[in-house]
Amino acid sequence: MTDTIPANWEIKTLDEMVYCHNTKRIPLKAADRRDRLGKFRYFGASGVIDYVDGYLFDGDFILVGEDGENIISRNSPLAFSVSGKFWVNNHAHVLEPKGGMNLIFLENYLESLDYSVIAAGSAQPKITQASLLKISVLNPPLVEQEKIADILTSLDDQIEAIESKLV
Repeated sequence: MTDTIPANWEIKTLDEMVYCHNTKRIPLKAADRRDRLGKFRYFGASGVIDYVDGYLFDGDFILVGEDGENIISRNSPLAFSVSGKFWVNNHAHVLEPKGGMNLIFLENYLESLDYSVIAAGSAQPKITQASLLKISVLNPPLVEQEKIADILTSLDDQIEAIESKLV
């Protein structure tokens, strides 16, 4: 891996590049959520599963699904960025990029990985916080991260435009 990356790119562990906020997650049972309906998104491992009357996080974060068959099947994104005010249950890791990291670059990098190699358990695959934070991540200079993120965002916009025409 080190022979094929530009000299000014580093390889770091994810732990060196993000703050992990898993200790701030609070799961709410479906019955509790029914009693707390509101405007704030309530996230699980694969995205929004409800709306509640409060939030735990406010800002720009990356959520990575912690458990479930999606770790293997990848039927929906496993790593996705979330901005604004929201609540997260205990089925998604909550990561906040440290300074010098572009959110969109890191989200796309994390989404491109094969997590089956670090998943524990066979019946119910799980990505532990420890194994997630040990992942090696390419860390180009911020200017290059921003250029890559802009290109990926442009491509995503083009794909979305084409898909909307197909419907």
